[in-house]
Amino acid sequence: FQGWMLLAAIQAEDLHDLAAAQRTIDELLAQPDHAPKNVAFALTQLADWHLKYARDPEAARAAFDRILALLPDTQEAHLAHQRLAHLAGPLTPPPGAERRPLVLPRHEERVGLRTDFQGLQAPAPDPAVKAAELAGQLERFPLDNQSREDLAVLYAEELHRPDLAAEQLEQLIAQPHAPTAKIVQWLNLLADFQAKGAGNVEAARAALQRVAEAYPGSAAAAAAQRALATISLHAQGKKESQVFKLGSYEQRLGLKGKP
Repeated sequence: FQGWMLLAAIQAEDLHDLAAAQRTIDELLAQPDHAPKNVAFALTQLADWHLKYARDPEAARAAFDRILALLPDTQEAHLAHQRLAHLAGPLTPPPGAERRPLVLPRHEERVGLRTDFQGLQAPAPDPAVKAAELAGQLERFPLDNQSREDLAVLYAEELHRPDLAAEQLEQLIAQPHAPTAKIVQWLNLLADFQAKGAGNVEAARAALQRVAEAYPGSAAAAAAQRALATISLHAQGKKESQVFKLGSYEQRLGLKGKP
């Protein structure tokens, strides 16, 4: 396997012959008995070559789709879904496409000489708008872990809705092929949101206890046990904050596309 991958790498990276590298990968995958992780590695490498050297996201998407077809319901497929969710569209304009001029906004000149000038500040993003954007991404890619996690953080920290944040995190935790490190991270986030956002010490303790019980003897379990001893202090430091009231159409953003 390593010899075939070395040949494909030479073809793609040194000879700049992606077609030859593609044929080498195809021949490699036609051989029997390769481990699933090696099959996924070969196709992921091929996808990265298409992105780096040909700037061709469609060819990269095809490589990730092959992982889903060859290795359904596996951790390799789970990781391929994450890459597919964040592939860009075409990276180069089609031949003959008209290039539009870049219009720069006009700003006030000599602002540094004004006595009331406090620096250039970008407008604060609207959290509800950001939540809607993340929900739209999840409608298209329900298995996009990063967008679902970002939505959970937004619910908890910007919209002050730890209940909706918990729903998002529970969906992530329930995935059958999510990496252990990510599950531990999401359970710790859940505990943090319950303690600091909702002031619910018992729910926070329950989340940490799930880490300790699921991975006994691990470093994650030991860290959870230490956190259990101090979780009440986090809740005591919670400040009351105004709940951001969502419109009826926004109540369950991101929950429609459950995996």
